Amino acid sequence: MKYRPDIDGLRAVAIILVVIFHAFPNIMPGGFIGVDIFFVISGYLISGVIISSLGAENFSFVQFYSRRVLRIFPALALLLAVCLGGGFFFLNPDEYMALGKHIFGGATFLSNIFLYGETGYFDTAAHAKPLLNLWSLGIEEQFYIVFPLLVWFCWRYFPRLATIFAILCLLSFLDNLLLYKNHPNADFYLPLSRFWELLARAALQALPSAALREKLKVPGRFKRSADWLAEKLARGGAPAALCGCVLLFIGIFTCENDTGNYPGYMALLPVGASFCLIAAGPQNAINRKVLANPASVFIGKISYTLYLWHWPLLSFAWLLLGAQAYWQAHGLRFALVAVAFVLATLTWRLVEEPIRHGKFLGKAKIPVLMAAMAIIAAGGLTIWLSKGFIPFLNEYNRAIYAQLNAIPATDEAGFAYAGIKEGNLDFCRFNNADHPETVAVVGDSHALSAYPGIAELGKRAGFNTVLLGRFPVWSYYRDNTLQPGLILDILAAKQDIKTVFLIIRGNTYMASNHNPGHHKHDILPNMTEEHLYNEMADFVKKIVGLGKKVILVEDNPDLDIDVHEAIYPGLRLNPVREDYPQTRRADALARQKQYLAMLDKLAKIPGVTVLRGTLDAFCPGETCPVFNKDNLPLYYDDDHLSLAGSQKLAREIIAPYFGLNP
Repeated sequence: MKYRPDIDGLRAVAIILVVIFHAFPNIMPGGFIGVDIFFVISGYLISGVIISSLGAENFSFVQFYSRRVLRIFPALALLLAVCLGGGFFFLNPDEYMALGKHIFGGATFLSNIFLYGETGYFDTAAHAKPLLNLWSLGIEEQFYIVFPLLVWFCWRYFPRLATIFAILCLLSFLDNLLLYKNHPNADFYLPLSRFWELLARAALQALPSAALREKLKVPGRFKRSADWLAEKLARGGAPAALCGCVLLFIGIFTCENDTGNYPGYMALLPVGASFCLIAAGPQNAINRKVLANPASVFIGKISYTLYLWHWPLLSFAWLLLGAQAYWQAHGLRFALVAVAFVLATLTWRLVEEPIRHGKFLGKAKIPVLMAAMAIIAAGGLTIWLSKGFIPFLNEYNRAIYAQLNAIPATDEAGFAYAGIKEGNLDFCRFNNADHPETVAVVGDSHALSAYPGIAELGKRAGFNTVLLGRFPVWSYYRDNTLQPGLILDILAAKQDIKTVFLIIRGNTYMASNHNPGHHKHDILPNMTEEHLYNEMADFVKKIVGLGKKVILVEDNPDLDIDVHEAIYPGLRLNPVREDYPQTRRADALARQKQYLAMLDKLAKIPGVTVLRGTLDAFCPGETCPVFNKDNLPLYYDDDHLSLAGSQKLAREIIAPYFGLNP
């Protein structure tokens, strides 16, 4: 294919959008659409290379995949190796374990599949995943595996490639539309719903010249249509480019990076923009003077290495500084972007280009690169399976890091006891202590984090324990998909349940945000005190009407920091920081004041009891300690209790209710 510098310029636009969005999302809220631009460019170039080679009768699968290895492996292997070493010094074992998993996923081009498997309420924050950006590389490589085989097969047996590409593009787009509302994470990460973006420009690429169309024996009517389209595009370069610019600007400021809103129809904006700018050709003023200028071309040439480097730098900074400090450090983020440009340039000049186009390694290039990637994949897998080298730590460190794991949300015993299928409730567990009475723990994720301690208490107090819920306190949440009615049905059917503990993070529902410095939590409705009271009052009255006691437990305080910010990074003999930021009791109380007042109102409902004292237990002085007397974390993030925290809640707040000593 003839080289078009404006395509490198379009790559520059894509990478600049992505980098600004990742470093300064408020400045470029729709900058993530740069990834969609990359998809269109990749599909355009790859389809052109394959079709041109087939037309010249010199296409080779070995040659095609060898070129892919030379293009992708050098810079990627370097990045993964650096992350492999850096994680050892700067990450805690649980973070290092996750990094090992994603190093393995990146080396095997399965990152998008792994990330899809991690999605959910307790998924780690995006900035805590240094290799999150490799999801798009996974989709591209999966496309590169399937697409050449498809084109080769159709070339031999059904040569109307443009028609086939158009049909496949439409089917993939329809799959995207079917998934983006009901299964948004699958729509975002899985390849089939994204392939239409890579195929969007390939259909026209299948009709590049009269000579090739003659070779393909295209019927006359298609020849005339192709000639007409080619003529219109050639004449309409400037309008097409202008249209592409308009679509691009609309996409930047209207596309939302939110579950259920993207890709969907909105992805048509960046895909359409890329289609128009490529179809406009290199001669119009926009492509020639803006996209093809030397600065744009240079940034386009380093776009791949810049895409690789920028996100891990930002992510490691987020992990080391903590969320609040990271978002306040505007100068640091700007400096990290500058460092990413330097690293990208050096990697392109000293690693990618010499290996790809030079004589470095000679004929051994492909075997050496594949062996290096296999070694890196094995290293990542080892870190993943060893849980971040946890077995090699001392007993105290292992005890600390054991507290930082999210508590399992479901088990088979829970579904069997409740008589429901997996997926009907997000939280469902059962602890059979072989007693005639069962206590139900109902609520949201704070009920889940409290459950293990209450279940242990059941062995002493003489009851079994069942966990039911996620958000059972209002009826309209996500069209009732979490089914508070199902919880009531289970409670009604289980006569052995005499007592129901209701635990929710009420202050968050009212404020609709997490702690100071944290982003707005868009899945939480902004509820007024009156609205939340009415929903909870209705729910508890229905439970009381079933002949159950309702015990509302005062919620545990939120922290101003994530617990990881109180632990030194890397593998140390004593990982606990002495200078971590403290959460003031007064601030924790202020956040809960409105919800605590509402609990007092709910306590007046007959059959309802409120257990107070949680704030006093977790904030006994002027501050709220992160660690207990054994120096174990009481939380596993900034608001969910760890196993040690759950045991503390059960021992000091729940146990006295059953007449047991703390």
